[in-house]
Amino acid sequence: MTSLIDKIRAGRKFSVKVAGMTFTGTRPTVEQFTQLFKSDSSECEMVRAYVDGWENVREKDIIKGGSNAKVNFDKELFDVVIADMPVIWHCIAVHLANEVKTAAVEIGENQKNSQPGTTTNS
Repeated sequence: MTSLIDKIRAGRKFSVKVAGMTFTGTRPTVEQFTQLFKSDSSECEMVRAYVDGWENVREKDIIKGGSNAKVNFDKELFDVVIADMPVIWHCIAVHLANEVKTAAVEIGENQKNSQPGTTTNS
């Protein structure tokens, strides 16, 4: 079963490019996404919870007067920096919402098509 779990987790991986930077992570499950809205979490909180990497982020992208040097991902740094990047967090949050919506539709179609003898009210 472990390989099936690994496949499921791998299927939730995402990558989104925003302003020349790439952010990676694992999208929330449909249940987790629903809970985020019930808890009235902000887009930024959602992004903090599900982003676990970045590429092409330079010091100048995160601090005024910063150098052109690339900055390695650090979760604590990301959590602090993203709070002042509303355009970036919004783009990532929209991407995550779209990924969850796509997954929910695919899951619904799979369930509808794999339940012999059942009917649904549409």
